[in-house]
Amino acid sequence: MSLIERAATARNRAMNEGERDADGPRRSGGGETRPVNRASAGRSLPVVHPQAVEGVDDDLDLDLAGWGQVFELDRALLARQGFLVPDTRDKRLALEMRAVKRRLLRRLNFYRMENAGRRRPTPQGPVRNTVLFTSTRPAEGKTFSAINLALSLALEDNISVLLIDADVPRPKIFHHFGLDAGDGLTDYVLDTARPLDDLVMRERDYPLSLLSQGKANVNPVELFASEEMSRFVQEVSRRYPDRIIIFDAPPVLATPEAVVLARHVDETVFLVEANETPEPAVAIALEELLDNNENISLILNKCLAPQAASHYGSYEEYYAKGSGLRSSHLRSREG
Repeated sequence: MSLIERAATARNRAMNEGERDADGPRRSGGGETRPVNRASAGRSLPVVHPQAVEGVDDDLDLDLAGWGQVFELDRALLARQGFLVPDTRDKRLALEMRAVKRRLLRRLNFYRMENAGRRRPTPQGPVRNTVLFTSTRPAEGKTFSAINLALSLALEDNISVLLIDADVPRPKIFHHFGLDAGDGLTDYVLDTARPLDDLVMRERDYPLSLLSQGKANVNPVELFASEEMSRFVQEVSRRYPDRIIIFDAPPVLATPEAVVLARHVDETVFLVEANETPEPAVAIALEELLDNNENISLILNKCLAPQAASHYGSYEEYYAKGSGLRSSHLRSREG
């Protein structure tokens, strides 16, 4: 049975889990997804963890509270593109994203539920708050999903989010928000002496911040593979454990950047377009990612859901039993 077929057979069980998540606080310890366990190939590269990065500069200028460039969400623009916005009429989209968001946070062990319903960072264990979005090929929905996750976390849960456009060849995030992209990620990694708040844009009313891909004329593969990039990712993660940092990376088979970035992050969310992406291509892309980071969550995108699941639309998250990969249906735009 194929990977996607195994995922599809588990959908009904996870739909029930999703309903319980939507109805109230979840019980601790239930429905956890284990990372993929497999023997990596000989060409595997080590996953970089925060504790493994030597020489991290504790004086690195990352005072996020001082981010000075402010923007305001253009709700009408986002709504026209199908994104999640406050008071959205697409209640199904909100429910769908909520199910995926909660399981992703649980997989990251990001927060615990307090008695008053407030969410706080989980103190036990290493900080895990960096997430990479990618896909096999272009137009499978990775950017749409990354933006919606960021909006859902910031607008619904008041969780601080830094959304980084790491798709240097085809950046889209600032365009979707109706903003002009100036200097950003590549410029800062090349010159960490400049304040980060000169580059980051912060939303006026919500804990959402954006960092563009940058304008530096540089080979992004070499830059993302550098120790400087590793230090940037790990330092942001370690210093600000109450934030989720989301990287929107290029498709795996289009350019090597996503595979290189996967070494640095805690979790990779891999988008697969249902009934369109050839399974051999999915297998090749997954192999590349697994050789660099075994923590992968799978989203089966643009998949038609049965009528019985209409209240959750086509974005029901479920686990691929036995494979170690987690999947979900996602009705999404291209990107």
